[in-house]
Amino acid sequence: MNDTSTPATPSREGPSGPASEPATAPFAATPFAAPPAPSTPALPRVRWAGIVWGAVFAALGITVMSVLSSDASRYSFAVWAQSLGPWGAGLVAVVALGALLLVTGVLGAIARAQRAR
Repeated sequence: MNDTSTPATPSREGPSGPASEPATAPFAATPFAAPPAPSTPALPRVRWAGIVWGAVFAALGITVMSVLSSDASRYSFAVWAQSLGPWGAGLVAVVALGALLLVTGVLGAIARAQRAR
């Protein structure tokens, strides 16, 4: 097959004749204005959850170490734990759960205050 025809190419001629200027010519006279640079860079966020949970676990560790540090304190803790009845153990569990919920709520309030800034 001998194909002598050329493929049709789109013409740059508009209704007023051949296009001699690029399509953005009316906008070329307007200089590009860069957005103003921020005056101070944004500070990194403080990760309060890590700080608070670290403090909670440090306090828990210090408490356990103080209980385990001497024979007298270990004995006193064992006597106290054995003297708890089912209601006392349940109360200790509820207080521990309440402490966890308190820490979680405080951290949620801190996170919301940080997002509001």
